[in-house]
Amino acid sequence: MQELPRLSFFEMPWGSDYSKNVNTTLAAMFQKTFERIALPEDAIRNIDYNKDARTDGFTFKLRNCYYTAQPISTIAGFKLRIDGEAISPDSISLIVRGARIRVPDAPTINEIWWRFGEVLDVHVEKPGGLQQGSHEMSLTIRMRTVFDYGMRLTDIKKPGVEVSTKRSMKVA
Repeated sequence: MQELPRLSFFEMPWGSDYSKNVNTTLAAMFQKTFERIALPEDAIRNIDYNKDARTDGFTFKLRNCYYTAQPISTIAGFKLRIDGEAISPDSISLIVRGARIRVPDAPTINEIWWRFGEVLDVHVEKPGGLQQGSHEMSLTIRMRTVFDYGMRLTDIKKPGVEVSTKRSMKVA
């Protein structure tokens, strides 16, 4: 990894490659952290959302690995695949301290913050849920930054950080 000069916020060379390199370095750091701790357990649970004795979908836990608390509105992308099958964002909800937020609505929710290290439930509507056993899950999240710390966002093609992980999960 390229060694970057140690500069204070006020010494940052505006318009140079420095801000691009910082963003690349931060993205690599967040990627490693996400892979390591985003999924606090390897379990998926089938659930009955509406309590009608039929499995309506499944749920799993997800931890905020970003370096600070972020409003839910900073979630700019959420891609989920189970056994290679893409799951529509319209069928995914995030449960944050009891509030259920559909992924497509997340960019409009400024008043609910996802705290650093906080674990939320990801609910996926899928009639019948998943079959018992192991499933390959891949997850990609793009989060916009709330603060730019002196980096001009015009210097960065896609502001924010996109992280991915792939793991074998087991339906309990």
